[in-house]
Amino acid sequence: MYLQDDMGYKRSRQERRFPGLPGRGERSLAALIPARRTADAELAVSPQFCPVPDRGAAPERQGREPCFFREPVARCVTGKENIIKAGNTMAHILRLAGIEEESIVDGPGLRMTVFVQGCLLGCPGCQNPQTHDLNGGTESAAEDILEKFCADPLLAGITFSGGEPFLQPEPLLWLAREVHARGRNVMSFSGYTFEQLMEKSLKNPPIRGLLDELDALVDGPYIEKLRSIDLLYRGSENQRYLKRADLDRLREAWLAGHGVR
Repeated sequence: MYLQDDMGYKRSRQERRFPGLPGRGERSLAALIPARRTADAELAVSPQFCPVPDRGAAPERQGREPCFFREPVARCVTGKENIIKAGNTMAHILRLAGIEEESIVDGPGLRMTVFVQGCLLGCPGCQNPQTHDLNGGTESAAEDILEKFCADPLLAGITFSGGEPFLQPEPLLWLAREVHARGRNVMSFSGYTFEQLMEKSLKNPPIRGLLDELDALVDGPYIEKLRSIDLLYRGSENQRYLKRADLDRLREAWLAGHGVR
């Protein structure tokens, strides 16, 4: 389900970006996780189980960073009854290229990485060309992804990659809220800059909703001539790794400059 037809991106990174592709200079899981958590302690979490959600209430945010360090509680359950239907369309259906159930290269800590299908920017040197076709991949319910996420108490959070995640903001927005309700964090990649995404959100409000849910964003297209292997979570020097404080500051500046809230 593609909700905006003028978005998409391609990106390349020095590390493994898609299930089945070998990484460069890979080390053991035990060796890499502590280093990632040290670099981004405010996003990493200790092992925990998912609390049972209150389906009748809006997800609790509780200040994001503090809630990432909750004590272990009971494992959660999910169900297909949460699918929102519009006509014959299930609003939580995603078109996916694949899922990396445990990744150590797509953000701080141990993460699930969801690779969405569909990309239109055509950045030269993209490492994931198999994610470009809008009609490729397979359909999957966000509820099934959440159930798989909840089954792994070691996960610090979830990362949206691709493909271009902001082509499918509605189901990802739902998934991001559910992940936050369980005390985990949410990160995304996009081939568009934060400012470009804010502009697009004027015509597609779920994009703004998804931006507001993010704890971190890597934005901007991959530019091959600016490629660097020394950048944290990024492939080229033009891209930015924006944490929550950065996103809040950029949002306020953009809103003030455009006279909207």
